[in-house]
Amino acid sequence: MGEPTGYLVVFLSFLHLVHSASEECSSVPFDSLVQTVTYNCRPNGYSYPVGCTGVIHCINNHYFEKYNQGLYITCKANRWMVDGNFDLPRCKRGCKALDDNVEMKNATYIGAGKTSSCLQ
Repeated sequence: MGEPTGYLVVFLSFLHLVHSASEECSSVPFDSLVQTVTYNCRPNGYSYPVGCTGVIHCINNHYFEKYNQGLYITCKANRWMVDGNFDLPRCKRGCKALDDNVEMKNATYIGAGKTSSCLQ
């Protein structure tokens, strides 16, 4: 291998490393009092590889509007993505209202001011 070809191989290898590193995602910034984040891959130093997935859960009286089972995220092009969008929703303060047809489908409501019970 001639000297110019050797330099070209080294240069192309360097470009590949730079390009690969630029596609990695840093840790998701989050408030530990409001959220937990679980990653499904190991970090490469301080970043996660492209294709890495994770889940963000709201805690301590916070919730996601649309994501009852947590917010599933994927590292793509050096940013975390959810549902094809790079804007990650934030946890809202408060408690999510229960849906009569889903979470409360077995509930029996007993008059105003009285307690309710769930049928088994």
